[in-house]
Amino acid sequence: LVHDCLELLPNNDPSTVELMGILTEYEMEALFQAHDKVVDTIDPHTPFFLRWKTDEKLAKKHLDACNIKIVKIEKSAEPLGATVRNEGEWKVVVGRIVRGGMAD
Repeated sequence: LVHDCLELLPNNDPSTVELMGILTEYEMEALFQAHDKVVDTIDPHTPFFLRWKTDEKLAKKHLDACNIKIVKIEKSAEPLGATVRNEGEWKVVVGRIVRGGMAD
């Protein structure tokens, strides 16, 4: 989907060139791939545009069935970030979402 969207943008705009560079970096592509795998694990039959609204209880049920752990970091009741780890199939894939400071 990212590549399809990038193809629609004008290549001569400096902002477009910068965005293309960011979205095609190895880390971003890995993040998109990890996101898609987690979403498919939660409910592969949910339409794409509704997946972000998945019920937390349903998500927890599916995540417990798999070897995926989500750890949230909070300070003063303000979420600072989360780590998603999948320990299945002899490999560990770690993705981090961080909020605050330099990461914002």
